[in-house]
Amino acid sequence: MKLPVCWSCRHQFTYREGLRFLFRKNCPACGKKQYVTTKSNLRTGIPAMLVVLVPGILIRVVFEMSFLSYALVMTLLLAAAMMTVPFFVETSEKEEPLV
Repeated sequence: MKLPVCWSCRHQFTYREGLRFLFRKNCPACGKKQYVTTKSNLRTGIPAMLVVLVPGILIRVVFEMSFLSYALVMTLLLAAAMMTVPFFVETSEKEEPLV
């Protein structure tokens, strides 16, 4: 798995920069605006939803948890999914459609 690379200066993001990229879309080295590719959106969005929703629903049904416990488990699943996103992001110089 690779971390994102700047389309302009070819700077390889560190893991921490990759996490920041989720909120600030500029290259930390050259400052140029980065856009996420359509392919990258699909690679990160669909698996993240599956990782969070499918186990989350199964856990709620099988273990009959209280809402508070369920909310905690869902938060942990979402955090785990967010931690893997930087490895699937690809950048582009142009904004691309979502799908």
